[in-house]
Amino acid sequence: MYTGAMRVQPVIIVLVLLSAWGCGGSSDESSGRDFIGKGDDTAQTSERRAKPRHSVKEIFTVDLITDIVFRHQRDGWTLMNRSDVTAAKLRAGGVDLFFSAVGRSPAGKPNLDEGIRLTHQLVEAVGSDVQVVSSYRDVAANRKKGVVSAMILVEGADELENATEDRLYDLRRKGVLAIGLVAGGRNQLADAAVTGLGDKGGLTKRGGEFVQLCREMGIAVDLTHISKRAFYDVLVREGVLAMVSHTAVDALRAHPRNLDDLQIIALARYGGVMGLIFNPDFIITQPGTSGSIDDVLAHMAHIKKLGAIDALSLGTDFAGIHPPEGLRDVASLPALAERMAQSGFSPQ
Repeated sequence: MYTGAMRVQPVIIVLVLLSAWGCGGSSDESSGRDFIGKGDDTAQTSERRAKPRHSVKEIFTVDLITDIVFRHQRDGWTLMNRSDVTAAKLRAGGVDLFFSAVGRSPAGKPNLDEGIRLTHQLVEAVGSDVQVVSSYRDVAANRKKGVVSAMILVEGADELENATEDRLYDLRRKGVLAIGLVAGGRNQLADAAVTGLGDKGGLTKRGGEFVQLCREMGIAVDLTHISKRAFYDVLVREGVLAMVSHTAVDALRAHPRNLDDLQIIALARYGGVMGLIFNPDFIITQPGTSGSIDDVLAHMAHIKKLGAIDALSLGTDFAGIHPPEGLRDVASLPALAERMAQSGFSPQ
């Protein structure tokens, strides 16, 4: 979705944080979870956490994934220098909230707790311009003060396959508001898109239990990397609102991790969110080219044509990709806003 098209304001792609966690926006109190949780209810019991008594709808400018921790570990990038994602660039791009991906080190070793620690360290080094938060109320408050908010996305739940409610709640308090079930290969929760098991490779029994636990904790389930059957298992069988943090349109660029048209429509129908990645490997529409802002627009236009525009958000993966021409860093997002307006996208 797009706002400010006519004046080309920097606030562009937005994520609607839904008032109900269940499929189709149920109004039942027991399913009254918004997309990323209802706020910091540290003092509440598990029962009260599972059954919030209020329902709120908010709209923010969101990038569902950045790879600043990985690049800090590998190349020394920070939120102050060298990076595609600095505090100054986030403000220039109009971003209210970005997700910092954690999970594995550049050497491929488990890195969850260290990644969380580094996220906080990188944010704290910036000072008051960026803050790690654990609820969208914090995002709304920060937006009014001109402060960029950060949340944490766990890429791959290999270290959390046997996680308890207490473990997940502790992670949420530290800013973990989204967890990807798999990253790369399959685990005890689900099969991955790249393993090729077809209909056999879905969500496991433990995977079903895990996504329901995430739902109760107010942690979003990320279906990036997941197999097609597991994708539908989460949405349909488990009835859990989900996002795909960084992906693109398979009809325009065949890739195991891109979504086909039916998946995109289903994600929109069930109230989920699709973060459009900027990685040229996922978006190029002409063979032999290196990827550009035109490719990003082509994927957006296809999603719009499918009637799934409400599911569209950003999942740039800045700091983890070689950016496409015309979108070299997060500060380039107003250029995308301008091109969207020229291409016929309405402010809504």
